[in-house]
Amino acid sequence: MRHRAGGNSDDDALEGTSVPNAMFQIGQHVFIPSRMIGENKPGGVAHIISVTGFAGASPLLPGVWYDVKYVVDNRVEKNISESLITAWSHERQPRLAAAAAASLITASASSSFNRPAAPAGHDSNIAAAAAKLRVTEKKIRELESVVEKQQTELQVVTSREKQQRSEVMALKSEIKEAQADSKALLAENTTLIAENAAVRYHAERALVDQSEAAAAQASKTAAAESRSKLAAAKRGQSEAESDAKREKAARMRTESNAAQLISEQAAMLQRTEKQLVNAESSLVSEMDRRIDTEVENTALQTQMRHMQTARDRVIQENARLEADIDERKAKQRALSRNASRTRKRAEKRHQDEVDKAKLAASMIIKVRHGDGPRAHATTRAWIA
Repeated sequence: MRHRAGGNSDDDALEGTSVPNAMFQIGQHVFIPSRMIGENKPGGVAHIISVTGFAGASPLLPGVWYDVKYVVDNRVEKNISESLITAWSHERQPRLAAAAAASLITASASSSFNRPAAPAGHDSNIAAAAAKLRVTEKKIRELESVVEKQQTELQVVTSREKQQRSEVMALKSEIKEAQADSKALLAENTTLIAENAAVRYHAERALVDQSEAAAAQASKTAAAESRSKLAAAKRGQSEAESDAKREKAARMRTESNAAQLISEQAAMLQRTEKQLVNAESSLVSEMDRRIDTEVENTALQTQMRHMQTARDRVIQENARLEADIDERKAKQRALSRNASRTRKRAEKRHQDEVDKAKLAASMIIKVRHGDGPRAHATTRAWIA
């Protein structure tokens, strides 16, 4: 339910009943703090013109809400929560009391035009009160200009802070991109190292296969040559045997030296056979040794050349990768140092701006509310 004050009489006579659970009643003078950040509501001394009570039954608008009219500039503000309002007295706020009294004097002076003429002394009091009111209004305008200037400075500080935050976020995103690039490079380097190892393994395997094939081909060639030489030796032996048989037959036709010729021929045949066997074995062993030595030397030389070529390639690739990794690390370290210095400078500037804003706000609160305990409490609450 809502209760509102009437506005027909000279002193804003109040009508209606009060809300049962309300802390303040219609017509009561209260103090409302300033809410300048994001709302631009300076607050001040006001009297309640309307009370809305929900008795805690509504989940959307719990508690009690007030409509007020400020004493100094007759502004009306609606739907103020009960948690923002405090009771006001002349003893605790002498300057605000003077302003309120001046406002009441002005209101009574404006209403006196419709009344009978007052004594001369009463007119002089009204003039003095009006002069005081003008002085007070001038001071209030000066304070409002100071407050507007401080608000402008605070908005500039806020915009700078937002810009610094955006710069810090941009630097953080650049650092994240650099870290992602470094991780990708490390992964690529690992892949290249694995590929190099696989290539080296396949190259060594191919060299081994080539050497085995060359050795098998050389052994086949040596065996074929050995078989051909053995066949030639056997043909020579068979020819020698046939010649010996012919000579033996010729000698056997002679009766005088038949036995001698046979013995000589047998001895010569045995010697020839031994010589042939020895020559054949020495020839075969010598050929095998030479073939094995040449094949091994050729295979080893080819394998060494291929291994040296692969090793040189691997060394060059590793050197290139190490140089690339060192360059990336140097860039990352430089970027990290720059980001750290930029972040520290931004944090220092932000802290300086915040300290300046706090100092300006405390000065504004002191100017508006004096140097009493309420001003100190308001300052601490705002800074916190």
